[in-house]
Amino acid sequence: MAEEETSKAAAAGDLLGLSNLKYLSEPMRLLIEKASQGVGGLYRPKQIKRIADAESYAELARARTRVKVAAIEDRAAGRVIEAEARKQVNIESVVAKALPDVANDAKPQRIDDDWLVYFFEKASLFSNDEMQALWAKILAGEANSPGVFSKRTLNALSILEHADAQRFTKLAGFVWRISNDDVPVVFDTDASIYKDQGVTFGSLTQLDAIGLISFSPSDSLGFNFSKEGKVLVSRQGKDRIFILPKDVTQLEIGHVVFTSTGRELYRICKPADIDGYERFALDYWKQKKVGIKPVKKGETST
Repeated sequence: MAEEETSKAAAAGDLLGLSNLKYLSEPMRLLIEKASQGVGGLYRPKQIKRIADAESYAELARARTRVKVAAIEDRAAGRVIEAEARKQVNIESVVAKALPDVANDAKPQRIDDDWLVYFFEKASLFSNDEMQALWAKILAGEANSPGVFSKRTLNALSILEHADAQRFTKLAGFVWRISNDDVPVVFDTDASIYKDQGVTFGSLTQLDAIGLISFSPSDSLGFNFSKEGKVLVSRQGKDRIFILPKDVTQLEIGHVVFTSTGRELYRICKPADIDGYERFALDYWKQKKVGIKPVKKGETST
């Protein structure tokens, strides 16, 4: 039984172009095995074929057919083979890209089977390198913490245009962690600090329309974080205690909040640092009479 499992992992590794599995961590090997199961047995040793080019694979499959079909049927069959070959190439690429982000304590064997099948159905449609990288981050994240990404989020990513992914990544650069919640703090879409990064009324309206954020553009309808006294606020590894003015029970956080889907997608973002933004936001809060001090060792909000 152990030899059979090793054979499955080695075969899957060969399919992914991984010439020597001994250099992979145990969680990486387990993810490869789990991925092999998730695509309906296509990684079984007797069926493994390295697909370097979808078209050449399709031609090979057609050449081996023994069935005589009409020309139109042959073209239809060829189209299906080519499409499936391309999907297989995309799946392999996503799995390979996911491996470096698999943690040493990951538990990929605990990934839900139905979730994994659904994941590959969606991820197989993407050949764009940047989009594959996003799918790979989700697969690695699910391997590290099974259950962290919902099927709803997979579906949202599957219909996400490349331009929308870029808009979302730009917005992610303005996120603060406020009392254990990730919040994209946008005070004024007319401010150059936002416009220079492409975070505009139009981009936020689009992200709201596709369900990644809730955008309230009106000055009177912004969002607030309800909390009396002190609030723990963090950004880029720096923790601060915000002290609200007396008799104030809400911290103003701007006009944008993530939906649950947006919050999950934010976990896989790698936004760039925005020069001057942290000072801009801190100055805004100070104008609202919010006291701000660094967190001392062992100190938390109350």
